[in-house]
Formats: sequence, structure tokens, C-alpha cells
Amino acid sequence: MRKAPIVFIALLAGGCSSDAPTGTVRRSLPPPTLTVIATTRSVTNSQGGQDLEVTARLQNSTSVHIQLVSGLQCPLFVRLFLDPSGEFSGLLDGTMGCPTGLPTMDIPPGASLTLSRTIPQDSLVAFAPGKYGVNIAITTNGYVQGAWAGAIDLPLQPSQ
Repeated sequence: MRKAPIVFIALLAGGCSSDAPTGTVRRSLPPPTLTVIATTRSVTNSQGGQDLEVTARLQNSTSVHIQLVSGLQCPLFVRLFLDPSGEFSGLLDGTMGCPTGLPTMDIPPGASLTLSRTIPQDSLVAFAPGKYGVNIAITTNGYVQGAWAGAIDLPLQPSQ
């Protein structure tokens, strides 16, 4: 009866070895991602017109540091696309990411930060009137991550 715990410990130790059995394929886990919540709102500019402010709140809910590519060369990426439904649309592709080698900002575990970008009215007039979806993208050292920021109607009206 006393040998049972010793045998169990030996089996447990052997089962936890780091050597993979022959033929086992090890796969790496996907990189940890940020929690991203994006929003839009109409803001009045100095000429009395309406600009579009897009905000992304980033939360590092992981246990590792995440390096966010940042700076003037890589602002919050915003994409407007015609979307008569106004429904969520997860459009994300490689063109939304920043080039490699740019400065990064460390987001430690548990930290959050807010990024915003204002699309001026003179840029918005290039879009025909109608309903548009808004997506954002951020770039880390390991991936490009997108989020839905909502639907807007152009031309913008003042926020209520």
C-alpha cells in the first residue's frame, strides 16, 4: 500500500517530461491579443463643420507585454466602406497594417490606453452620402488586429 504513492509520483513525473513522443507535431500558440473596443462620434470642427472622431480603447488582458507599433508613421488605421446594412463587418487585411521597424510602445499586462484619430470634414466630402461602416486596425510586433467601430451616416450630423 505504501508503494502506490511512489508509483503514482513516478508516473506523474514521467508523463510531464518535455520530450515529445515521436511523430508528435508541436504547434505554437497564437500570439496574445489585445481587447479592442472602437467607437465613432461626430465632433464640431473650428469652422463649424463635422469631423469624424474614431477612438480605440486597447486593454492588455494577457499576462505578457505586447508591443504596439505607434508614432506619426503609424497612427490608428481607419477604414470607411459603403455599408447600407449598418451591420457589423469584420474587414481586415494586410494593407491595414504598419510596416516593420517602426517605434513601438509597450503595453504591460493589465494596462490600457486609448488611441484616437480625427477624419476631417474635407476628407469626408469625398464620400457619397449614405451609410458607411467603420473599421479600425492596430499593429503589434506580431500581428494586425482589427475591430468594428460602428456605422455612420454621411454627411455627418452634429452629435446629439
